[in-house]
Amino acid sequence: MPPPAPPGSATHGPPLNHSRECDSCERAKHARICQACHSLKTVLQQRLSREVWDETLVWMIEEQGMPAPEPADYARLLDYLGAYLSPEAPR
Repeated sequence: MPPPAPPGSATHGPPLNHSRECDSCERAKHARICQACHSLKTVLQQRLSREVWDETLVWMIEEQGMPAPEPADYARLLDYLGAYLSPEAPR
């Protein structure tokens, strides 16, 4: 198994505004949601606005059979995607 990527790298994900342990837990939770259907590379290469991420998540839930996360988890996932995988986010 390769060593973990450094924080802030494209494969590791950007840091969140919490402790390191909490950051790692949040990223892992988001990764599990996405990796249920596709690779993280597919997600990481997307650069969508928060609004388009929201539309995409709704489409995946309603049309593709993605299990709907709890509302609080959905909000955190959407916040993360909109902040760190948007067209404005550093690569």
